[in-house]
Amino acid sequence: MSVDTGTGGSGGSSSIKFCNNDSCDPSRYAEPEVEIAALPGNNTLIINAIKAHGPLTMTPSAPALDGAMQHAKQWAGQHPDHTTVVVFATDGMPTVCAGDALFPINDVKKIAEDGVKGTPSVKTFVIGVLAVAAMGANNLHAVAAAGGTNKAFIIQANQDMTAQFSAALESIRGAVMECEFKIPQTGAVLDYDKVNVVYQAVDSSKHDV
Repeated sequence: MSVDTGTGGSGGSSSIKFCNNDSCDPSRYAEPEVEIAALPGNNTLIINAIKAHGPLTMTPSAPALDGAMQHAKQWAGQHPDHTTVVVFATDGMPTVCAGDALFPINDVKKIAEDGVKGTPSVKTFVIGVLAVAAMGANNLHAVAAAGGTNKAFIIQANQDMTAQFSAALESIRGAVMECEFKIPQTGAVLDYDKVNVVYQAVDSSKHDV
């Protein structure tokens, strides 16, 4: 997960850490403060990590997403039986570290596009925290589309952000999980017209699908 606040690194205390050390080095953003793990169990750790920081300086979107993508691809290569995605959360548009000075969002879109087209393929989901819902939303939607996820989730800063962020993460979890099943390898020739699928819900109930 990439949280685009210009931290340039990780911390871990109960106090707010206002960021004043922007970095254009993607490796500074490739070390996660909260390691990749299954949702919804990881929701609280992620939200608490975000609460422990406050943006103060510029918005180095491209290296932040690049670093997150590097870590995600490394993890995906080590866990081929899992679906790995990047969640790119930002409170603003790119303001520093832009190769394309006129349209810095193009750098971010290119990183998202390369991620989904590469091997392993890693999609980018976007969560935009905006004071005004329409402000910058089109650019964030463009990053999501480039990353293979259609549209960004837009959170309004004047509403309950914790609830909105949790709902966005839950929607992302549902989108990633849908229609993906690992078929056991028995050595026999499978007739896909005669495969029975049994879904076990979180309450341990089982359902034929």
